[in-house]
Amino acid sequence: MPGRAAQRRAVRPDALRVGAQLFGVSPAELVERFDDRAAALALRARHLPPLDRAMYVLSSCGDDGRIWFAAAAVEAARVRSLRRFLTLVGWLGLESAVVNLGMKRVARRPRPDVITEHEHWLRIPTDTSFPSGHAASSALMAVLLSEDSPLAPLWIGLAAGIGASRVHVGMHHGSDVAAGWGVGVAFGLVARRAEASLRRSTARP
Repeated sequence: MPGRAAQRRAVRPDALRVGAQLFGVSPAELVERFDDRAAALALRARHLPPLDRAMYVLSSCGDDGRIWFAAAAVEAARVRSLRRFLTLVGWLGLESAVVNLGMKRVARRPRPDVITEHEHWLRIPTDTSFPSGHAASSALMAVLLSEDSPLAPLWIGLAAGIGASRVHVGMHHGSDVAAGWGVGVAFGLVARRAEASLRRSTARP
């Protein structure tokens, strides 16, 4: 007879399946509807010039994690620790490798083609779409930088803005960004736990 843990796992459907049961559509249709809604909101926001420009700036700031290297430097200066900077940059590099060299090559999802003309400068990526590397890196760094930091609202807001900007400029589906945020948060929590465990082990006599 299976134990209680096995019974709980057996009756615990995934989130997409729950959504499909509630709305009477398949998981793929749920994702498609979510992506369509996100794209429609982005297209509407493009008619607001100040917001449109801000989204392009945010998207560019996220290229290659540049804004997060600067944020890591700010955090390291705040706590006066070069080691903190190197640790943050190390986690960022590891996460980027996992997403861009691993997950994207497995998923191989094409990028959206809703927007073909851009009024502002934008670097056009050549890799695949799922998950969003910008969103994953941003979520990771927001989790790490926000730990015991008075600047936590800034980092969280910046991560949210960069992720949303990728849908706005047409480089990602909404589900790409949502998945990227999820991957980044999970990676960040694992990183925080690993760092805490290392601190405890080094503090032992």
